[in-house]
Amino acid sequence: MRETNFIEQNKAKWREFEGVLDTSQGDPDQLNDLFIQVTDDLSYSRSFYPNRSVRVYLNGLGQRIFGAIYKVRRSPWRQLANFWLDELPQLIHESKQAFRLSFFVFVVSMLIGGLSCAMDENFASIILGDEYVMDTLDSIRAGDPMAVYKAKGEFSMSFVITLNNLYVTLLIFVLGAFFSVGSISVLIYNGIMVGAFQYFFIKEGYFLDSFLTIWTHGSIEVSCIVIAGAAGITMGQGLVFPGSYSRMQSFQRTARRGIKILMSIAPLIILAGFIEGFLTRLTETPPLIRASFIAVCFLFMVVYFVWYPRYKARLGFENPIPDVRIPPDQAQMIGFNRIQSSVELFSDAIFLYKKHLLRFSLTSMMAAAVCCAVLMASSDDLLNAPLPIYFDWIKYLSTVLSTHILFTFIYGPFGPYLCVIALATLLFEVSLKLSREERPDLKHKFWPKLAAFLQILVVVSPFVFLFAWFEWYSVFMAVALLPFTGLWGMLLLRERINIFRAFKRAWGVFFSSLGRSFSALLLLLSTGLLVLGVFDYFGLKAILNLLSMVVSFEPETMAVVNNIILLFLHFFILFLFFILLFAGMGLLYYTLIEIHEAKGLRQKLQMLGQSHKIRGLERE
Repeated sequence: MRETNFIEQNKAKWREFEGVLDTSQGDPDQLNDLFIQVTDDLSYSRSFYPNRSVRVYLNGLGQRIFGAIYKVRRSPWRQLANFWLDELPQLIHESKQAFRLSFFVFVVSMLIGGLSCAMDENFASIILGDEYVMDTLDSIRAGDPMAVYKAKGEFSMSFVITLNNLYVTLLIFVLGAFFSVGSISVLIYNGIMVGAFQYFFIKEGYFLDSFLTIWTHGSIEVSCIVIAGAAGITMGQGLVFPGSYSRMQSFQRTARRGIKILMSIAPLIILAGFIEGFLTRLTETPPLIRASFIAVCFLFMVVYFVWYPRYKARLGFENPIPDVRIPPDQAQMIGFNRIQSSVELFSDAIFLYKKHLLRFSLTSMMAAAVCCAVLMASSDDLLNAPLPIYFDWIKYLSTVLSTHILFTFIYGPFGPYLCVIALATLLFEVSLKLSREERPDLKHKFWPKLAAFLQILVVVSPFVFLFAWFEWYSVFMAVALLPFTGLWGMLLLRERINIFRAFKRAWGVFFSSLGRSFSALLLLLSTGLLVLGVFDYFGLKAILNLLSMVVSFEPETMAVVNNIILLFLHFFILFLFFILLFAGMGLLYYTLIEIHEAKGLRQKLQMLGQSHKIRGLERE
């Protein structure tokens, strides 16, 4: 492009920038946008008009913007104040439909819970649990119906309740990712439970005492549940109504907004837990004081989350929230012909995982279904006895800790052999995808593929049987063997050599780069274990709670259904975890080969001098 055309095309924009600088009230976000656009133009002018005046002009304009940015940069306290006084009210105002829907669903669910309790005297036991109802009735007979709030010490009770409330609100929000339906479902369940709980005391003749006790903390706690529901619905709207964005891009936008709304109630949840642990137990306090405290709490929630956003909207928000910048979809390329760091290996493993998630999920699902069917057919214990992992909700990473069901002979003679077949299938699938990513034109014939799969069965056997030994040192040995296992299997399929040559070659390249191998493994393990922990602590309980709301069987039948679902989910998530590890170890193959043989470097050296460039650009 000629310089005159470049100036003519952009001069109106530059004049607008000068006007903004002359009249700017010091908005850092706006100045940041200006700086990016000017530096883009400056970079272009430096490349094509290095000795012209337009470069000097743009350089001066960029310096003015840079100075303005640092002149008005915000302090952390100012940013925090802006979030609570301007940004959050604006988010709430723009999500007012989600707030109305969340409030409506919860209130209607409370009415349904109270009405159901009035029509069926056993409904409270179904929702609240027989043990809780019996303990409360005993407290009523003893003359202290609110004794449940005095059963533990103040601090321990406050701590446990705060954790539970954080779990509930996070669960409500996260389930919004299921097109908002998940958040609405949990809102309905919690609303019915609150309504049934309140009516239970009304029926026993303790309305006033129960109301003043429950809503001392419930005024904030229940409000936070409604707000968390609104945040989850806001996030799900991005999937339901994507607009002109792709669904994933729209989901990114609404998820960020929902997260900010959810973050705003974290201090309130902690406050509600403190009130329930330290103040709710003071049932001897005069009713007028307790009622006034409840009114003040409700007034604060209504003023800040209802009235104040509407008031700010009428006045006009100081800084309209800019739309989230979503980068355009770009074709990411896996670095097959270069040496990668552990972080780059992790990034490529995640990319491969995401790209083929559907195929990997189906493979894991089929493997989990087969393992469940065979194990349950060969062992009555898995059907008739409750699984330990079902009752111990606090146990972190129960999916990993329960692998003895599959890896050992405890529940039948087929466990380790099933595991060998399952993991060999996963390693074969990952290796096949990697080889096709590297060379899309590569065709694998059936018989060589079958031979490679049978050899991979042998490759994964040492890892499985070390795990099946299930001593602490054997588990560590199995984990240490995992990179070598993935590398060995990748060599079999990628280089089409026999198992002994592949072993010798894997041994040579693996032990020459132990640090890189184990740093990549550690990064993948830590990420995978974190996801497993979140799933175990939040996901399993939520799934079983939703299941209990949808279906109802006899207790014995329900225990069997729970065991089947839990076992399937544990295997399914565990196999997805192994796919991530195998993807990282398969990518490690290319880095180790490049370190030893420098194939990619040789190709680059051969290309030197074969391409012609003008000012750093390829000539057409």
